[in-house]
Amino acid sequence: MSVHIDSSAKLSNKVYFSGKAFIGPNCILGYFGFQHSSWDADEFARLEEIKKTEIGDNARVLGNSEICSGSKIGRDFRCDYNCLVGENSKLGNNVVVEYGARIYDNCNVKDNCTIGGFICNGSTVGAGSVVQGALVHARTLPGLEDAPTIGENCLVGTNSTLVGAITMANSSVLAAGSVLLESTEEGYLYAGNPARRIKIATWY
Repeated sequence: MSVHIDSSAKLSNKVYFSGKAFIGPNCILGYFGFQHSSWDADEFARLEEIKKTEIGDNARVLGNSEICSGSKIGRDFRCDYNCLVGENSKLGNNVVVEYGARIYDNCNVKDNCTIGGFICNGSTVGAGSVVQGALVHARTLPGLEDAPTIGENCLVGTNSTLVGAITMANSSVLAAGSVLLESTEEGYLYAGNPARRIKIATWY
């Protein structure tokens, strides 16, 4: 097993690798995210509170990225520069996190997904989906967070937004710049603000 860790990277003692990996400069793995309720200046010293973080075989995490405590990353993971994977999130195999993308706490991203946008706490992204927009809560008060769910083989276009506890059905497409407020039907293209069903989707 070959694991390359840049000398400027910082890893907790609860990060575990299941195979080869590359961890680039200024990365932080296995520590609390900024949403942690008891975060303070002594974060790096409080190792007893940190959960196991698992990194799958053949992972590449490039510079200035962070994977937080308790997350589990599948094999063949690709993480570009300046990215975040929050606490207790689960990413499947062959997931790509593009430059500057954010996946927050308690998310579930299935196999073969590409994430280039913003994924709020508690969201689910089905296998084979591409998210270039934002998944956001309808409310932000603690305990009232309603997260979107993305089905399999969906496309969320650039600068589009899904709001609240709605479901994007399998093989649906949300056009760039659209705002989706209601759940979709399987296999259709949605566009506009608010987004409306346009036609059968043919992207996949």
